[in-house]
Amino acid sequence: MTNQEIRDAAVAHLKKTTTGYLKSNGGEKPPPWPAGSTHWGPAMDLLSQITDGTAPDPPPPPPANEPVPIAGQGYKLMFADDFTEFNTDFWRPGAWYIPESPANYSCANSVLRIVNKASERKPRDAMTRDWSFTYGYAEARMRYAKDTDSWASHWNMSDRWIRSGSCTPPNTVCEIDALESFHNLESPTTWRSHSSTIHRNTSGPCGVADEFRPNWTNDCGLTLADQWRTYWFRWTATELSTGVDDKTLKTWPTYDSTRQAVRPFLGIWNHTYSRDVWCEIDWYRVWQKPVTTNLLSAARYAVSSRLAKSETQGPPSKRALRIASETEIP
Repeated sequence: MTNQEIRDAAVAHLKKTTTGYLKSNGGEKPPPWPAGSTHWGPAMDLLSQITDGTAPDPPPPPPANEPVPIAGQGYKLMFADDFTEFNTDFWRPGAWYIPESPANYSCANSVLRIVNKASERKPRDAMTRDWSFTYGYAEARMRYAKDTDSWASHWNMSDRWIRSGSCTPPNTVCEIDALESFHNLESPTTWRSHSSTIHRNTSGPCGVADEFRPNWTNDCGLTLADQWRTYWFRWTATELSTGVDDKTLKTWPTYDSTRQAVRPFLGIWNHTYSRDVWCEIDWYRVWQKPVTTNLLSAARYAVSSRLAKSETQGPPSKRALRIASETEIP
C-alpha cells in the first residue's frame, strides 16, 4: 500500500467506527482510548505503517477548473452560486444592520448587478442569511464601475457577532477583506491599486482593541476597474493570503480571533455619494479540504503527547477532538 492508501484506509475506519459509536452513545463523548481499542487500534496500526523519511505521495492532478492558487492542494468545491437568479431565501439584499432593499439587486444572463444610489446614502451588499464557513479558499468573479466613488468589496465578518452582537460570552469581530477598491487614493489614477485587510476585532467592541494587517498594492499589475477579475482569499488556522486572478498579493499570519466562522458579503459602497455606482458578480465559490482530511487530523492530534492517554490524563477530550477536527493538515 502507498502512504496515501494507508491514510485513506485509516480515515475510512475512523469514519465508520466514530459514527457508530456516537450514535449508540448519544453523541456526548468520544470513543474510549487507548490505541488498542476496537475504535483507535486498527487506524493507529495503519498509520504506523507510513514510512518516515520517504518522499510523500505525489498529489493527484488538479481538476481542469481548479483555481491556480490552490491547485493540487486537496481542496474540493464545497459551495457555488452562479447567480442564474438572486435567491433572497439564501442571500439578504443588504447587510444585517440596514433595511433590505431588493430594488437595488437584479440578475440577468447569470450576473448579479448591485446598484448603489447616491441619493440613498447606504452601503449595498449581498450577505448570506445563515450560511457561514471556517477556513478554505473563497473567490468571487466581479467587476465594478470605473469611478473613483466605487467602493467595491468582497469581505467577510464573524457569524457569531452578526447573530448575537453580544459581549457575553467574550466575543471578537473577525473581519477578512479580500477586496476594497480605493482608486480615489491613487495619484495619478491608474485603476491598478488593490487593498485587502485582516482585522482582529473590527471597531473594537467588548473591550478588545482592534488590530489590523492591511495590504495596499499601488500597482498590482492589472487594471481592475470595469474589468472582470477574480478576487480571492485562502484561509487556514495559521495564515491568510489574498490575491487577484492567479496572483498572490499578500500573506499574513492570522489572529487568534480569526479562527471562527464568517459570512460572506459581496457588494458596492460609495466613497462620497456624489454619483451612482455599481458592481456585478458573475459567480461566488468556496473550496475547502474534505471532512475526511479533518478526521485524520483528529486521529493524529489524539495520539500526540498533549492528547494521548497517560495514566493521569485519561482519553482525549471531546473539546480536543473538536479542535482537531477544525484543523487543516498542511
